[in-house]
Amino acid sequence: MACTDVSSRKRWLPNMRHLDKGGMVDGYLATYDPDTSKINHIDVVGKNFTRGFSLHGFDVVHSATNSSELFFYMINHQIPREGNAWKVGADSVIEILKGAVGSSTLRHVMTVEDPVIMTPNEIVGTSDGKSFWFTNDHGSKTGWIRELEMVYPVPSTSVGYCHVDHGCKVAADKLPSSNGLAWDRKTDTFYVGSTPRGTIGVFERQSDNTLAFKDAVTIGQVMDNLSVDSEGAVWAATFPKSLRVLKRFRDTVTNAPSAAFRVSFDNVTTSSGGKHEIERVLEDDGSIVGVATSVAHDPRRGLVFLHGLTSPRLAVCRI
Repeated sequence: MACTDVSSRKRWLPNMRHLDKGGMVDGYLATYDPDTSKINHIDVVGKNFTRGFSLHGFDVVHSATNSSELFFYMINHQIPREGNAWKVGADSVIEILKGAVGSSTLRHVMTVEDPVIMTPNEIVGTSDGKSFWFTNDHGSKTGWIRELEMVYPVPSTSVGYCHVDHGCKVAADKLPSSNGLAWDRKTDTFYVGSTPRGTIGVFERQSDNTLAFKDAVTIGQVMDNLSVDSEGAVWAATFPKSLRVLKRFRDTVTNAPSAAFRVSFDNVTTSSGGKHEIERVLEDDGSIVGVATSVAHDPRRGLVFLHGLTSPRLAVCRI
């Protein structure tokens, strides 16, 4: 889990245009063991984060060459190197970390900074520790276009791709409010969530690592992050009452409902011939979760985990 002080989110959360850099509090990583219910904090060594360690989306991937080694791809919303944050926005980067399974320490490998990494929200990485895809959830950091995007899903967002040896590029552009991102590595299929439209775009990876649109699934609720479980089902964290969610991001005490949807795919091949099944698995009135922006499913244990940027606790639900 990527954690920070909940009260700081209403001051420094660049994706919601909260840009008071004086309110930015360094975050930390924590693990939850579902077998013991223990939570452990993880130390990060190898870099002094002088402009902050403000964590957002992340991905954890087993190394292709060492099964006990893990690569972490972390979105870090740094305060700007120069200028007023309200005018220039955050200097968001991707931090690549490395650690061993079961370890309480991660070592910083490198920081990836590029103009394509503009307003990153969610990220998926490869098993070689060198490349990743991410969503830009807005078409600009600040300005009138950004304000327009807050009320209307302008097709100005994108998915970016970076390789540490070859640089970054846009993998898919002109998307409406792209937010959640998930990758089914077994089928090499990417899923991109559109927040206000409540749709999941299905994309196929091309030989140059760009993404080609194949299909779309409509959930019908404002959504946030996506994940793929070991059975290939896509899980989406959604907001049944979106206006209350916006208030929650401002005051962090308003209860707002959260829901989790499961989408099962079967031979999605074309824009007209894809097959899928949508199921709302659970919903909470906000008193337990407090706006879930992420959901993950553990089929082996029969558990669903929900957490959020302003959630004071992790929710564990037995299915």
